[in-house]
Amino acid sequence: MKTSRFAGSRAALLLAAALAFGAATRAEAADGISLSGHVQQSASGAMSFSGSPSPSGGAASTLALALDGSRGSTSFRASVHFALLYGNEAATLWSSLQLSPGKALAFLIAPAFEAASPAPETIALLALDDLALRWDTGAFAFEAGKTYANWGLGKAFSPADFFAEFDYSSGSPTRLSKLIARATWFPGATSRVDLVYDPYAATGATIAARAYATAFDSLAFSAAAGIRAAAGTSPRSFLGAIEATFDLPFASPYGEAAVVLPLDGSAAASWSLLGGGIARIGGATMLGEYLFSPEATTHHSIFAQIGAPIDEWASLSLPVLYYPESGILAAAITISLSDLAGLDLGLSASANRSASQAWSGKLSLTARCGF
Repeated sequence: MKTSRFAGSRAALLLAAALAFGAATRAEAADGISLSGHVQQSASGAMSFSGSPSPSGGAASTLALALDGSRGSTSFRASVHFALLYGNEAATLWSSLQLSPGKALAFLIAPAFEAASPAPETIALLALDDLALRWDTGAFAFEAGKTYANWGLGKAFSPADFFAEFDYSSGSPTRLSKLIARATWFPGATSRVDLVYDPYAATGATIAARAYATAFDSLAFSAAAGIRAAAGTSPRSFLGAIEATFDLPFASPYGEAAVVLPLDGSAAASWSLLGGGIARIGGATMLGEYLFSPEATTHHSIFAQIGAPIDEWASLSLPVLYYPESGILAAAITISLSDLAGLDLGLSASANRSASQAWSGKLSLTARCGF
């Protein structure tokens, strides 16, 4: 209960700051503000095949709002969404919070989240997605708030991004925004140096610098180094990473390497390697990534995705996430239809296998209207 109250208090404070800042900026520079958003309704049916088949249903209604504004060298962005989740949609969110309790820090959720409690039938939540203030002076930029570092090259895994947390619950991996502060120097048109500080990281407060540059119009590379504070049983550690990508006419291979070295000498350095690439054939795009982390609980991680247009309004996407050691598998196929009577429609079918080798499937329909 204490964790839930803390999460709710932090989300409320962040949301209040976003609304107060947005109101102040609106009063000073109304011509520099834009409001956008969308309304989304989804319905789903799921089936578990462990033991006797057990069908279930669910639905979700979402209202999302984003406020962007700028005046002179200062800009800001604040985005929130309100959702009502029912049935298996509520259960999916509850399960993802049990796996990553830190996600609840940006939620006002009812009923209050308790990791040991079973999923409720209905969940109402207000989530702060982004809240960032940026000051740009040309060669230098400063940013603070709930936002993204966006280091690394990986789409599903990124050991070179010391600040990244991924959400895999939707089938297509997405980065989660975090409370960070960043200072950036642009020494040239195609180079930058970032200094980022994350005071609330679950693995320990982290500060790191990254230098990024391009060469020959096709090669991009970077190097990063940082310090992570001790947290729990994890000691204070040095972080290092390198990354590179090469843009070819039909493909873009990329790679990352990262190392974590405990500074107290209590353990040997741990390291991770990521190899991936994007290939383009006609209108189709194929993505593949493999992460090898020999010291981690999961040594091997694989993600692949194919996206292709069907016609001017329709497209197809097939993501697959696989962990060979545990046997965990998540695969989906989604058909998206754009701008049909002002609506974007999506029909998705997914299959999942758990570590206990239990299979489940889900079919969902989504309608979205933007404004």
